[in-house]
Amino acid sequence: MNRTALTLAAAVALAAVAGPARADHDDGWRDHDRRDRAWPAPAPAYVPPAPAPARPWRVARFEGGRFRELREAQARLDHARDRFYATWRGDDWQRDRFEAWYGARCAELDRRWADLERWRDRGRW
Repeated sequence: MNRTALTLAAAVALAAVAGPARADHDDGWRDHDRRDRAWPAPAPAYVPPAPAPARPWRVARFEGGRFRELREAQARLDHARDRFYATWRGDDWQRDRFEAWYGARCAELDRRWADLERWRDRGRW
């Protein structure tokens, strides 16, 4: 019982101390100081940059066609590789020669793809 009464007394004391502050206790001297000080100008409104102009449909269609050509070339290259390994008879020299050709062709397609990506990212048209 003693502990409960002590806890209750502590809660009442805390509530009395932490009560809301009254606004009418101020005599107005702070407001007088505020009126004498210069205030900074408000920040200018943010104006977003103008959106980039839309790309002409002919250019977008042309680039889409170039990417499609590269995808088709890569598909043909993969088909050629599948066909080679379907008919390969275990000759290491023939396999190395084909893989060298295949690697060079893949590198060329990757380079062309990267060039198109770089061109598109720059926003040129």
